[in-house]
Amino acid sequence: MDSKMDFLLMCCRYLCRSLCVTINAVIVDDEAMARFNIRDAIAEHDNWKVTNEYPTADRFMALCDLNQIDVVFLDISMPGTKGTDAAKWIVNQPQAPLIVFVTAYDDYALQAFEFYAVDYLLKPFDSQRFARCVERIEHLHANLSNANQQIDAYLNNRPIDIITIKSTASIRVIKVESIYWICSNGNYVEIHHKQGCHLHRCSLSQLEEHLDPALFCRVHRQSIVKLEHALELKSINENKNLLILSNGDQINVSEHYKPDFIRRWSSR
Repeated sequence: MDSKMDFLLMCCRYLCRSLCVTINAVIVDDEAMARFNIRDAIAEHDNWKVTNEYPTADRFMALCDLNQIDVVFLDISMPGTKGTDAAKWIVNQPQAPLIVFVTAYDDYALQAFEFYAVDYLLKPFDSQRFARCVERIEHLHANLSNANQQIDAYLNNRPIDIITIKSTASIRVIKVESIYWICSNGNYVEIHHKQGCHLHRCSLSQLEEHLDPALFCRVHRQSIVKLEHALELKSINENKNLLILSNGDQINVSEHYKPDFIRRWSSR
């Protein structure tokens, strides 16, 4: 195994199988071939069962009993109700299942659900990619309530409390409470937190929209800090200000953002 997460996912997979826990899945996609591909991929995994398929989100919402399913493979772009609107409906149900988004549009999926998607499958996917999805679902199944709370927070524009970073081999969950500061780095942001620094694919402005404004403050067009970690603001010269954080990092504070930062920092 390449990481502790990989090892944990493997253990969860075998535990799930040893206990004979059946994971019931529903497929919602307007393309017959896409539904076939997902159904065929699921058939390769023990203790997984496709209980139903729907060609539209409208039929799914009208006919499906969410109490009987664990995961929905949900297309994003469909005639009628879109997958994004169906997701909002799902997470507001008392027994909301996990959601895996299925899309042919990588950029759209990342923009909409980069922070909290349990997973997404980019069409066409291969068996290895689907196997990783299955492992994640089996791992997250035991934590269904927390996962849906995070999706619901994102879809309903409430402040988030975790950031999920996905890579080819692992999923890392960073608690927002552990963050010191965040800065932009090309198409990514650097998240500096108590366990280190990790890259996350999204824009700084995009992430800022989902952070609690009572806790975080923009201090530069490229930086956001968590207010509780701001210790000292130094004026180096007429145009340069440095903010010293509790972990020792020094952050540039621009004149544009300085007044708002001082107001919010001093009012804590």
